[in-house]
Amino acid sequence: MRRGLLALAALYLLAHLALLPPTFDDIDAINFGLGVRDFDVAQHQPHPPGYPLFIAAGKIATPLLAATHVAAPDVRGLAVWSALAGAVLVVLIFALWRQLDGDVWHAGIATAIAVCSPLFWFTSLRPLSDLSGLCAATGSLLRRCTTNIAVCPTNGTSSDGSAMSFDDTADTSASAPPIGRTTFFSAGNVIRPAAYSSSRTTVIVAMTSAGGAHRV
Repeated sequence: MRRGLLALAALYLLAHLALLPPTFDDIDAINFGLGVRDFDVAQHQPHPPGYPLFIAAGKIATPLLAATHVAAPDVRGLAVWSALAGAVLVVLIFALWRQLDGDVWHAGIATAIAVCSPLFWFTSLRPLSDLSGLCAATGSLLRRCTTNIAVCPTNGTSSDGSAMSFDDTADTSASAPPIGRTTFFSAGNVIRPAAYSSSRTTVIVAMTSAGGAHRV
């Protein structure tokens, strides 16, 4: 199963790297491109809160792509991080669902639903921070689930993989709640209120720092 999961993540990444966009597709993407060129939040380069980690990643990737003569390096220097985040999410979604449900096949089905979601697929091609933020939020939830969150099994009810399809909207701030609902209530599990509050804070911090909460 592990090899198959890694192969799926690699295939997902290669499919997206082959289709990275040549142009910015909306005003937010243009703002990010301007931010990579000249970071100035006061001039909406990019728009507030500024997404310093995402812009820093773009500043690293853009000259590297330009040096290798990749077309439209300013666009693809940002979009490549969405593709990478999407590939990492293939693994993270599986791991998170398996941690919650305990069933490998349920985790595989949930991951397949997420990967096959058109919104998830196309957002992995955009020069925006959405997938990077979602990746950080999911990783944070997984870390919390595997360390110091007390999850109390109740009736062992199996969960519905459709919660992981991320089909609410392209914005990570709207895509994250299904993961949150899954984490706190799926598979018949109940998490104590204190743990829920702590987890929600962690998710907000992760989404903000990675650039995924710009419409919260």
